[in-house]
Amino acid sequence: MRNLFILLLAILALPMSASAQDVYADSLAPKPSDEVDYANEITQNLCAYAMNGRGYGKGGNKAAADYIVSQFKEIGINPVGSSYMQPLYVSANTFPNRMTLQLNSNYLVAGTDFMIDPSSPSVSGSYDAVVITRAELNDAMTRMNKIRDARGNFIIVDNTNYEGETRNVAYKIDQLVEQFKTDAQIQVKGVIIYDTVRYSKMIWSTSDHQGMRPVFYVGTPQDIESIRKVKVQADAAFVPQTTTYNVVAVEPGTVYKDSFIVISCHYDHLGTMGEAVYPGANCSASGVAMMLQLAKHFHTIKPKYTMVYIAFSGHELDMAGGKTLIKYPPVKLKNVQLVLDFDLMGNGSSGIKVVNGNNYQELMQRMVKLAHDYKFVPEVDLKRNAKQSESYLFHELEIPSFFIYSVGGSFDYKNMKDTPQMLPYTRFAEMQSLITRFLETIK
Repeated sequence: MRNLFILLLAILALPMSASAQDVYADSLAPKPSDEVDYANEITQNLCAYAMNGRGYGKGGNKAAADYIVSQFKEIGINPVGSSYMQPLYVSANTFPNRMTLQLNSNYLVAGTDFMIDPSSPSVSGSYDAVVITRAELNDAMTRMNKIRDARGNFIIVDNTNYEGETRNVAYKIDQLVEQFKTDAQIQVKGVIIYDTVRYSKMIWSTSDHQGMRPVFYVGTPQDIESIRKVKVQADAAFVPQTTTYNVVAVEPGTVYKDSFIVISCHYDHLGTMGEAVYPGANCSASGVAMMLQLAKHFHTIKPKYTMVYIAFSGHELDMAGGKTLIKYPPVKLKNVQLVLDFDLMGNGSSGIKVVNGNNYQELMQRMVKLAHDYKFVPEVDLKRNAKQSESYLFHELEIPSFFIYSVGGSFDYKNMKDTPQMLPYTRFAEMQSLITRFLETIK
């Protein structure tokens, strides 16, 4: 009995194995249900009606920045300097007031039936309408006559492909359609482009300038050939310079205090198109949720490297926030070891894509192996680099940088249907675990 007791004491005195340490570390981490609950909470709050689509016309962008700051404070993470906020200045064309479009007697709904081009100026009134088809666009004489007939009124481009379009002809017609938006010699009051394929999902965007004429996109079926009258009301408010903010926080490392790993996302979105609000749940309240979840994790289980968390504004305006941060970095960029930028994290049932992963195969294969060994996600798809996120700006400085987004299921993107209710967060907890374990491999 005495020998058995001595043997037991000897076993207890041994250091924990790697697998035992993993179990211990996992016990400190939030449970999967907690992670998904937190992601849903963040998404619901960032997509609340009062946020006005986190755009620049009704104060939603600033409200979202304040909310992210409150989350950093609640977690217990400090700013890099005296403030979490890094100001930057952007120009934006906004549509804060009611918007209507009527074709003959048919009233269309903004964000559902039609969109306004984000660079459009204001327009109001009733106008005659001239319809031109793609086939007519391809005939120079017919095209000139139709443009003449539409002078001072609206021209409606029926962008439905006609039979016999070769690739070269289609390219030529597409260029002619684009000319209606910007060519000063085409003296029409406004343009409507009808296309039930290209605009069926009502995917909108933003603009940092105002164009020469209003342009509308109609994506629901209409008896387009019968349209003779257009009645429209669209108030554009161009903001030549407004202040927005990157939100930056830092968690000091335990070993490499002066070496940084950047975890980033963007929080701004499209705002409003009249009364139509673009919530931006997947794009990119879900990215903010992942960033904050990682911040919670590494505040509990202290990181070796100093973690810098950045929520960018100005992403939808040519990545203005990223460009400002690179110009005025809160930490020494030469000491940044790695950048992971997150967006579209609302699913993951089919895995994740890593943009720029092909440029760092050796590094990324660690993530691929972890995903395979622990079955976090079905696949880690390494993609070539593309200017899709702020990570690209770090890549240009030769800093290993990756843009990560989830795939699987069906979801809407940059339209009114991108709501919190549409996000299943199928593999959110597993994706977070994959990232934390991957970061632990960084030497």
